Amino acid sequence: MPINAEQVADAFGLGRVLDDRPLANGDRPAVTRIVSTTDGRWVVKYDRLGSSDRPDLAEWQRTKAWTVHRLESAAAAAGIPMAHPVQPPEPSVGFWYAPPDAGGELVRVTTWVEGRDLRSGQVPDEELASWLGGVLARIARLDVEVDQDADASPVHPLDEWRDWVGEAEGATDLELGRAARAVLTVVEDSADLIADALRHRPPLTMTHGDAARANILATPTGLVLIDWESATAEVPWWDAVSNAVRLAAPDERSIAGGDPRIVRALIGSYRDQGGPAGPADATAFTGLLVGHLSFTAWCLWVALGHRDESPEQVAFCTRSLHDAAEHLPRILRNLDTWTRLLA
Repeated sequence: MPINAEQVADAFGLGRVLDDRPLANGDRPAVTRIVSTTDGRWVVKYDRLGSSDRPDLAEWQRTKAWTVHRLESAAAAAGIPMAHPVQPPEPSVGFWYAPPDAGGELVRVTTWVEGRDLRSGQVPDEELASWLGGVLARIARLDVEVDQDADASPVHPLDEWRDWVGEAEGATDLELGRAARAVLTVVEDSADLIADALRHRPPLTMTHGDAARANILATPTGLVLIDWESATAEVPWWDAVSNAVRLAAPDERSIAGGDPRIVRALIGSYRDQGGPAGPADATAFTGLLVGHLSFTAWCLWVALGHRDESPEQVAFCTRSLHDAAEHLPRILRNLDTWTRLLA
């Protein structure tokens, strides 16, 4: 049976519950709530191990949870500004409590941080970029075991892409086929760059994995990085470059045409704070390209009906595929310009 707020508060020792309400824009598929108690306010996130049709997910979730646990614990010990997870009672999976006889349900508690995320831009962009570059450098220097299974997004072979695009072009939605074909052109044009970069890939470190504006809070005491559950094994230089370009983007749909001052500020701060740097050439954008193409591949599968997703998710992925068809070619055209900003 589902575990309620009172049971969570009792298990974690949070005090008596005064209020329990949904958190707007809570993460999916987990359900997130704000719980106020006599001891404070808490972010309570619910999830479950596996599912009836995908029991194999449970082992992946366990591995991921302990990977996140190691990175978050090291970051907290190093004093990186973050929302601190509350140590769960046993039995636990990382920072998740797995109540006995709860049918695989999980619950995680984090201290509430009073602030607003930066999607509405309360902090000057160059100031934010300098702060984030320094934080990424500190994360890259943490002594954390690298989980090779948490490696960055997969690179799909060209033959598989061509098969998927052929299927899309045979679908009744002609626009879907045209969008898929445009994406395939980018996959083909970037294949040699990505393959060469991966052959000579520097060592991986554990990274936050999603240091976007939505996961950075402006608080009365400064900026705070939240939501570490996308922890990823990545080349730290590629991660810094990817974050610089994303932060400089004019909107969330496209990363082309961003503000060069933001890229320079983030990369400069990252280097100044001792972040491991790499070549200032096109290979620095490998993580960015692979991440976009991996996400676009998933969207194409969903749009083609190869994933058991809701109509809303199918519509979202179809829109994302059309966005990718428009913006991915611009990313390739911008590589030379962006590369000059890394020097």
